Amino acid sequence: HDRSITTEALQTLVNVPSSQAEVRVLNLSTKSLNVSKTIAGFPDETIASGVPPLSIGAYAPVSACTSANEDTLRVEGGITHVLPLSLEVLKRYTIITTNYGNVDAANYSVALEPVSGGAPADSATIRAVNLAWDTPALEISFGARTTAAGKFVTGRVISANLAFGEVSTPSRFAPGPAPLVIFS
Repeated sequence: HDRSITTEALQTLVNVPSSQAEVRVLNLSTKSLNVSKTIAGFPDETIASGVPPLSIGAYAPVSACTSANEDTLRVEGGITHVLPLSLEVLKRYTIITTNYGNVDAANYSVALEPVSGGAPADSATIRAVNLAWDTPALEISFGARTTAAGKFVTGRVISANLAFGEVSTPSRFAPGPAPLVIFS
């Protein structure tokens, strides 16, 4: 429709009250978490406060595109560490935090950035994250199954050789129950 000169090319505008993204925290650690956004020359912005261990926080609005500098998320849970990330307007992000090593603190985080393109209504987008610090790389796959539409599909690899701290590329799958197979 980009080159159409008819009214078919018109689209309803999305009103953006401010330049914001949304961030939520998935806390897989043994400590409560506080997460904030920091940019040099700007006041810190609280994203989440007191997120309990083994829980998922709600999406929180966070300013985006406020500076030419990269955004930095500060995660505090026994140990403070930073996660560089460039937040985009109207995008949703998930920060996953866990313990690393034999340290009783939330000391490792990974950011799941939005998947571009969105999944069609008849599929789901899946990504795998390896946060098992004490195991070798993982292979993660779905076993053979019958889809919700009753169609038989063979097994499919989600990610092969996924090392600690890595996030797999997004893959699309038909919705429905699926046996998950993890090899280490």
